[in-house]
Amino acid sequence: MNDDDNDNETFYSCGMHSFALPEAAFRVFSDDVNLVPAMLEFMELSVINELTPSPDGLEYHSAVLGRDVIAEWTDECMYDDGYFHNPFGTWILEVV
Repeated sequence: MNDDDNDNETFYSCGMHSFALPEAAFRVFSDDVNLVPAMLEFMELSVINELTPSPDGLEYHSAVLGRDVIAEWTDECMYDDGYFHNPFGTWILEVV
């Protein structure tokens, strides 16, 4: 996920490794949408449903956005080392 071309188009969580959870990264689809509530909605969904990282991914309806979202897991992390490295990977979220 070290794709410099997409850094301004992706909204990242940070520090989820402190809870032994993957990070989440939302692909920005509109500058007019606040993705913080949508990110929190996904984090809650992943904790309540105990989502297991899987390359199969999942699709869900975001009540916050009023749209469907595809979540795909990758074992890559935004940071390769240091305090921000997350060995649990990242969920990539994209509005359908």
